[in-house]
Amino acid sequence: MTAELSVWEQVERSPQMARVAFDRLDEALNMVLPGSDTHERYKDGNDVGLAAVIGRDYVGQGDYNPFLYSSLTPLRFMADNRQTHPEAWEPQEERDLAILGRAIPEGMGRFTVFALAKINTLTYNIATSSCEKKVTIEFGQIGLAGGIRLRQSLVGASGLWEVHDHMAGHVLVQEIDREENTDTTDRTADDLAEEIEAMVDAIQSFHPDIEPTDLSRSQIVDLVGASDSVIAQVHTNFLRRLK
Repeated sequence: MTAELSVWEQVERSPQMARVAFDRLDEALNMVLPGSDTHERYKDGNDVGLAAVIGRDYVGQGDYNPFLYSSLTPLRFMADNRQTHPEAWEPQEERDLAILGRAIPEGMGRFTVFALAKINTLTYNIATSSCEKKVTIEFGQIGLAGGIRLRQSLVGASGLWEVHDHMAGHVLVQEIDREENTDTTDRTADDLAEEIEAMVDAIQSFHPDIEPTDLSRSQIVDLVGASDSVIAQVHTNFLRRLK
């Protein structure tokens, strides 16, 4: 059963399956979020970037440091949408330098660096999420939401508002499970977009009178925690509809 498999074993066994799941997620997110009022970064209507990484858990501290290429050996999957949405990947050197403390490595897109830094943060603790009340910003680490620990694996996502990065990581794993366990030949990005829209709306309902940019760090942490049940419930509801 898939539930007994680690996520990294699934993607190692079938990287193409993981890529199909990622591409569907990318397309669905770009249907739902551009022009959305759920965060100011989407309001201009431009495409959104997305990077995702999946690796083994129980590795050494710092083993997913994006600034040390030799330390990425436990990584089992890495994908991004730079080719399909290049405008979303425009360099922001000053901003990234201020946050990360150093320049993005040549050849590695900015969102991939953030995704890796998030799961790298999880190699230093036993938390289930990289989201922290006091954000860690160390060499190759950042305590923003978007890194998750589940099924002996570390899954990272970046490119969106951090709460939506957290959602995207979970949805990616759900889609990988679907690819492995069900006949998904007729499943489209539109199908997934419907689910994601329901998740995004539910997450927004937790802070109806507060703009995302005005949320405190503690509120962000609470929102990430609350979103877990929403993501799982929406997913379950849509699965029931298929039966």
